[in-house]
Amino acid sequence: MQDHGARHLPTMLLLLAAVAACSDSRLEQEQGPPTSQHVQTESSSWSGSRVNIVLILTDDQRWDTLDSMPYLAQLANEGVRFDNAMVTTPACNPVRASLLSGGVHAAQAGILENRGSNSDLQRFRGDTSLGVTLQKSGYITGFVGKYLNNFQAATRRRLAPDGRTLKRHETHVPPGWTSFWGTSTRENKIENPWHRFPLNEGSSGETWGVGRSEWIEGHIEEKQREWALGFLEGQSAREPFFLMLSTHAPHAPAVPEAPDADLFSDFVYRDRAYAEADIEDKPTWVHDAAVVWDEESVNRDSFPRSQLRSLRSVDRLVRAVVQQLEESGLASNTLLLVTSDNGMLWGEHRTFGKNKAFEESIRVPLVAWRPGISVARVPHLIAANLDVPATIMDLAGVDNPATSGVSLGPFLDGITPRDWRTEVVIESYSEPAWLGVRRMAVDEDGTIVDSHKYIEYYDGSKELYDLGSDPLEKRSRHEDTRMEDVRNSLSASLPIARGPVIFGPSEATPGIVGTEWSLVPRACCDEQPMDWDIYGGNLPPGLELDGADGRIHGVPTKAGSYKFSLRVRTDRVAAPGRPGFFVHDYAVTIAEPGLEDDGGQPR
Repeated sequence: MQDHGARHLPTMLLLLAAVAACSDSRLEQEQGPPTSQHVQTESSSWSGSRVNIVLILTDDQRWDTLDSMPYLAQLANEGVRFDNAMVTTPACNPVRASLLSGGVHAAQAGILENRGSNSDLQRFRGDTSLGVTLQKSGYITGFVGKYLNNFQAATRRRLAPDGRTLKRHETHVPPGWTSFWGTSTRENKIENPWHRFPLNEGSSGETWGVGRSEWIEGHIEEKQREWALGFLEGQSAREPFFLMLSTHAPHAPAVPEAPDADLFSDFVYRDRAYAEADIEDKPTWVHDAAVVWDEESVNRDSFPRSQLRSLRSVDRLVRAVVQQLEESGLASNTLLLVTSDNGMLWGEHRTFGKNKAFEESIRVPLVAWRPGISVARVPHLIAANLDVPATIMDLAGVDNPATSGVSLGPFLDGITPRDWRTEVVIESYSEPAWLGVRRMAVDEDGTIVDSHKYIEYYDGSKELYDLGSDPLEKRSRHEDTRMEDVRNSLSASLPIARGPVIFGPSEATPGIVGTEWSLVPRACCDEQPMDWDIYGGNLPPGLELDGADGRIHGVPTKAGSYKFSLRVRTDRVAAPGRPGFFVHDYAVTIAEPGLEDDGGQPR
């Protein structure tokens, strides 16, 4: 059965890529929820090999854009290309936390969302990170680029993690990095953060270190390339090293370097289920997105072009890293891994973005290369954010029972492990929150013989796709009685119980001083007993929280704008590592009497 879902970009893109390639002479604890059946891996010559490892992690890159990067595409044809790599939580912050934590699920890593209280950096287990683990095993470690969301803002606090007072230009360095260059493009007041951005530079061991901070002028990808090459120039064959390069490309606004600014000017994406007309089978959030799609008058072609252009910076980085390794004589003992934190919808089903269960959102590129590696195209189901760090630790000879991933070492030897996983549990805690399972079975000939996806949303909606006959997910068959056995089988693979999720708008209904007001949070899977508390901020004076059911009520006594975070906790979770908590941020305005509109609401 042909896997149409693994198609690459349209012919026009490939032609444009070939033409544009001519210009490249200018270069350049606990086990998590079940993601699969138990995997009996074959022995691998890579295991414990202590090779050097370079991991390049891009930001928001679809799996089918790899062929727009001519140099990386060439390496992929000379190495191992995993055609069905995906991430378990398709959002930047959770996946990065999962990977940095050594291949555990987002809840175990402590980061559930990209922003808000569920992305609190203080929850991240930095002391047990991949960098710390490798350092302890004798590796020189380097990090360049985007660490975790809001890292720069969090590290500008003047108090160091050990209680010391930081000086004006000092900053925190997360544990585990012999050399650390952390960058950010999230500075709201900077006109062009891709050309002027903050840098945190320093070194650390098992605990937080103290480095320095400064503002850098120049294209962020160009500067990161310089720092990466500087790190590699300082390495030798005496000690193994691990370098993680976390690019900002092709994340929005995906600002290309000057040589790439005019590439792909004629590219127009209309592939797969772009602007799908019939969405009657889709859940409510797709219909809501389609309303916006139909009403908006915007240039939807500019962003895909920008992403493709900015990926040339990554291609330039890959080329520069390989050249540096070859010139220094380190290439033969260095494994290069390239993947991404999540994919990106480009208009499929009349929607854009990530955090969705559709293939374009969960699937990412994954390439492994080293001179002389066994060349292969791997059709099997790979959980990149779990298996990549598991592979790195396996190669380093590190025993880490906490990881939920499985080493890809046998595939690097050209061996297909017996009983490789056929299922991966996927999830999102951002609205619309969902939990699902992706199933794929491959026969001995490498042919995909079973390919399905089942999603349950926290609002009760469901989706079921037969990706063998419907690779573009145009028809959900969750109500098809002929698919009942498949649906029941997939549903049984989901965790029995789920951690709680609060959903709904963050802007609460406004109130009026002296008038009864209440908020009843919408929560899912709140198995009793449940505990509710205020996690941060303050309730408006006169209001109180019922800790048993989460209801906030009372008579406001003071006007103003208030922000607070409501937390729900439970001890009943599906498996170790599932979240037993969830935090929802609220904002509410309380007005003085007499300022109501005609509907009795505060103006």
